Amino acid sequence: MITPAARTRPAAQDTAEWLLNLEPGPLEAFCTRTIPGFRTPVSIHPARPNSNSTFIVSTPDSRYALRRAIEPSQKADLEREFRILAGLIPRNFPVPRPLIYCDNDKLIGGAFFVMEYIEGRHYQDPIMPGAPSAYRAKAYGSLNAMLAQLHSFDPRVIGAPLLHARDNPIKYPGHAQEKTNPARQNGE
Repeated sequence: MITPAARTRPAAQDTAEWLLNLEPGPLEAFCTRTIPGFRTPVSIHPARPNSNSTFIVSTPDSRYALRRAIEPSQKADLEREFRILAGLIPRNFPVPRPLIYCDNDKLIGGAFFVMEYIEGRHYQDPIMPGAPSAYRAKAYGSLNAMLAQLHSFDPRVIGAPLLHARDNPIKYPGHAQEKTNPARQNGE
């Protein structure tokens, strides 16, 4: 069972400890009730070795991706991410289908959402070491086409109204910089 102390730990919370303290029963019951075809038991592991917010949930029949808010302040960002994914699906944009959003902190210690799991490659180095040049060219061509398609959507229509400059009293790039720059957060 997740203790109240575990729910209020800082973002640096040890993922292994979180997984060890996670009681899967409430998550299994919630997903079984809300996701058609979801079956138990589940196993949960980080999507990448250093990931503390994205997990793979494996069931006897399928795999899902679970994204969780590590801190209460991330709840709004997580909900916006869910809404944007849901807004892109009807436009045939290639994103995982979001299945359910839950803001009940008691289930797993914070807000979360579950989406389809899509197998793919993750390159941390943009040079894609070991990949043939023709593959890199095709990958970057595809990436550019997807970015162009994404930028053709009206943010208000896909569930991201505050990302639209005219509707955003906070200039988004500056706001993002404020959120990611610790010196600015401390007024320095």
